[in-house]
Amino acid sequence: MNDYIARLRARYDEHFGCAPAMTLDCRGFWKHCAAVPDMAVFAYRLENSRRAHHVAITAGMSQRPMHFAPYMGKARWSTELICYLDHLGGEDLRHLQWLAGMPFHDQLALGRGHSVAFGFPLYEYSLLRHFLLLGTPDREDAGLFDGFADSAYPVDLLWVVPLTEPEYQVKVKRNLEGIGALLSQSAHPLSLDRHRHCYVTGERPEGLGRVLH
Repeated sequence: MNDYIARLRARYDEHFGCAPAMTLDCRGFWKHCAAVPDMAVFAYRLENSRRAHHVAITAGMSQRPMHFAPYMGKARWSTELICYLDHLGGEDLRHLQWLAGMPFHDQLALGRGHSVAFGFPLYEYSLLRHFLLLGTPDREDAGLFDGFADSAYPVDLLWVVPLTEPEYQVKVKRNLEGIGALLSQSAHPLSLDRHRHCYVTGERPEGLGRVLH
């Protein structure tokens, strides 16, 4: 853990009121790519943080500039990722680990409203297989980086929202406005539901009923 990540860890601990219950060092996963900076993913349990949900959050993406395409003009920002969970599992941290390295491995910039195709089910008995990045709707967390001056650019804390294939196609065809309207109409919750139905088709994961009963 480098000094930058240590500073973020201290900031996160103060913000959430506790130390992380789980830590994932990303160096091993991205060791084949020198362009990816040192990063970590921290998980804070609701029992310790007194939050309504568990929280998983990246640390380190914002220490190095991402790759901004010419069409983005002069806009510049740094990114860290956050997700809210009713059940805290290692796969959630691994998903954030993969997303965090993408801007540096694939030479792109991840920002508000961007989507990332994954292509395979993210969880067992789940229809979720892609990611959407939105500004965190939690007002307290939205101010986490206020006054933080050590990042490459001002940090945008982005909420990771997994999507089904039909929902991802809504984002592709109707852009952020279309998927935003769909999530709003469906009363999409803050906390991740791994086994939720598809908001487009109403389909539910096969085999889930047998597991639950």
